[in-house]
Amino acid sequence: ETRGGGHAGAVAAWTEVPLAAGLGVHLEGGLGYEEPFTDRAGLCRLVAHAPPLLLLSWDLFTVGPHYPSLRRDQEGIGVSGRIWAAPLTFRFSVEHWRDNVWRDPLRPVVGRSFLNLHFDWSPEEWPVGFWSGLAADRARETGPSPAVDSRTRRLEVGMRGDAETFSFSLLGRWQESLDFTGPAGTHSLQFEQRFLLDWEPLTGRLELRQEALYDLSWALVERDESVSFSLQSTGSPHRISLRWLHRRAGGEVQCALSFQATPELSFTGGASWGWGPGGRPTGLSLEGGFEYRFPWQVPFLPAKGWLMGEVFVDLDGDGLRDPREEGVAGAVLETAEVRVSTNQAGEFKFPPLEPGEYALALVRLPLGLRPLVPSPQTVSVQLARETWVLCPVEPRGRILGVVFEDADQDGERDPEEFGLAEVEVALYRAEELVASTLTDPQGEFSFWDLPAGDYRLRLGRLPGRYQATTPEEIHLSLAPGAEGEVAFGAWEPPREVVITFQPPLADFSWSPELPVVGQSVTFDGTLSVDFDGEVVAWEWDFTGDGVVDATGPQVTWTFSQPGTYLVTLTVTDNEGHQGSWEMEVEVSPAG
Repeated sequence: ETRGGGHAGAVAAWTEVPLAAGLGVHLEGGLGYEEPFTDRAGLCRLVAHAPPLLLLSWDLFTVGPHYPSLRRDQEGIGVSGRIWAAPLTFRFSVEHWRDNVWRDPLRPVVGRSFLNLHFDWSPEEWPVGFWSGLAADRARETGPSPAVDSRTRRLEVGMRGDAETFSFSLLGRWQESLDFTGPAGTHSLQFEQRFLLDWEPLTGRLELRQEALYDLSWALVERDESVSFSLQSTGSPHRISLRWLHRRAGGEVQCALSFQATPELSFTGGASWGWGPGGRPTGLSLEGGFEYRFPWQVPFLPAKGWLMGEVFVDLDGDGLRDPREEGVAGAVLETAEVRVSTNQAGEFKFPPLEPGEYALALVRLPLGLRPLVPSPQTVSVQLARETWVLCPVEPRGRILGVVFEDADQDGERDPEEFGLAEVEVALYRAEELVASTLTDPQGEFSFWDLPAGDYRLRLGRLPGRYQATTPEEIHLSLAPGAEGEVAFGAWEPPREVVITFQPPLADFSWSPELPVVGQSVTFDGTLSVDFDGEVVAWEWDFTGDGVVDATGPQVTWTFSQPGTYLVTLTVTDNEGHQGSWEMEVEVSPAG
């Protein structure tokens, strides 16, 4: 990997070492150069993961002053993590590092410590959520008369809400900044209120902000207040927008209008008025214009048009870009063997093209995004005209989960409870099977690249005599680009052994485990045992009506309708004793 110009570069290698279930070590080392020096970097990270409750990470790092990196000339330790217990999420990070890694005696050594705490409380059944954050930053140069000796502390408290057409956020922030070399310092207070109304065909936004700066004795140094309001039309080729802003130092109001009379003729206009302190006018401006596209081709001039547009995250899936929907930077599009990429706003523009029909393809998107329109799509480029194309994409989510040995049968995974391998988990959307998978040796499973929506996860047949201690079916709603976490618990009850006059123990399996209508299913009852004799008869009831539908240790059966069937096997031993075992078999629609 080369970073920067031709006089600096670096190469790095890494490996991961699993230590136990949910515990591993990440080791990384690198060599770099910055002419005329060579340098090195190293990282050791211990990660503990117990989804969905806990994620912890311990870091030990060192980066030389001439190694190309954002952490150059730093060495230190860090601890970070996340604790999630719905509806509460707690995130934290603690870090301490020092510079002058080469121990240059002519340079001072500055040590720095950081602390960040974040709490979030967002009940699913509530349309509002609350959060707060605490941060501290301490920097000091070693020695008796340090040139660097400062401390910053910050506290934030906020609330947010989101409904179908209305959302809001409230924020309060206090910050203290101290410079002990002066000494000098300040206190600052900031309050923000934002309200967004998205009601077709208009969107409105209201923002209120108050800021105040104080010295260490809380004497006011300066303050400012502002209020702004904006209104914009959406979903129409005719656009109108209005913005009003007022502060202590003055303000302004702006109005803009765009009217498309015909495909060739459009009119634009706008006005703005500003004022200073006390409402004294400072300026007035008016502008207007029109645009007419002549479909006339001059014989000696190139006859071409322009193809441009935007790639954006379409959160509501309406195919139109709303103010709160962000553009996608770095997307690559291709047409006529020409490739372009989008800018930070998600916009793209091809070189001039001959008039005609073109196939526009999205050939590359950032990870986790999928197009909502066919790719390639057919677009038309006209003479001396700009063709604007909307390319909406949707963020894809994922579901992570685990099937674990619930030894205490409390439905929650404890650190000493291991995962169960080779357990099938099926993912459904409505009544359609999306995918199925088997758990890995740690009992973990995952489903990736999922669109937003409601999902249903169903636990397959458990190994041995394990029984579920949590619901065997979990419903989950996945927001666009979100990550969902689930956990299935299972417990293996001790087998009761009776030597004398013990009835036979019925047990069976079937294949395939997820049958469909019209598919032949093989049922195997040879798993049944009799500890004081032998099994001599097998009777099967596939419809739950108490009537024997088949006999024998191995039989086949075909289900004619989808649904959940209670299948019962009754076995008889050589002494006439009987034992039964019943299990539910889910049959999916064919196709």
